[in-house]
Amino acid sequence: MEMDTKDSEHGFSNPELKCDHDGSRQRDEELLAQLGHEQELRREFSVFTVAALCLCLMASWEALATVIATALASGGPPCLFYNYLLTFIFTICISLSLAEIASIYPTAGGQYHWVAALSSASTRSAPAYATGWISIGGQVIFSASAAFAAALEIQGLIIMNNSQYEGTRWQAVLLYWAILAYCYVANTWGIKILPHTNLGAGKTRSLS
Repeated sequence: MEMDTKDSEHGFSNPELKCDHDGSRQRDEELLAQLGHEQELRREFSVFTVAALCLCLMASWEALATVIATALASGGPPCLFYNYLLTFIFTICISLSLAEIASIYPTAGGQYHWVAALSSASTRSAPAYATGWISIGGQVIFSASAAFAAALEIQGLIIMNNSQYEGTRWQAVLLYWAILAYCYVANTWGIKILPHTNLGAGKTRSLS
């Protein structure tokens, strides 16, 4: 089986084509080299810290709290249960598919690189470009909404524990900006403490 030279130059080759005959797992640097990339990012996260990060990103009880009232009022407990069950099944299917692609193309680009790698050479540019911008838009919206929700939750906790405090909109906005500033500083200059922060947050969520 011959490798497409053009695809290899752009990092779209199949990494399995150059595996050792004994089937041993190659190092990450070698795998990235096969994909046409050079190892540049520092790997600070372990399996446990990544799992803790995923646990926090799911935001299960926060997301459920925003829709449970509507679900119970509209369809009742059966509606909530069966919707949760169906969502769980289909989400697992999507996760398994993405996990398989990520194991073949473990690059920082993520979705847009996968689309380019799995599309034909004549049509890969447009869908990869669109996927990249959709991904960026989703990350921006998620970051803004998550920080805003966190600000409101912090303000709500203060109100619950201090009856004399009266929350105002401008205070919520300041909390929102403070959370965004913390995230910016932590992700820009605090890469070494992020694994510990994620692990601590994951343990806290597991106990809550």
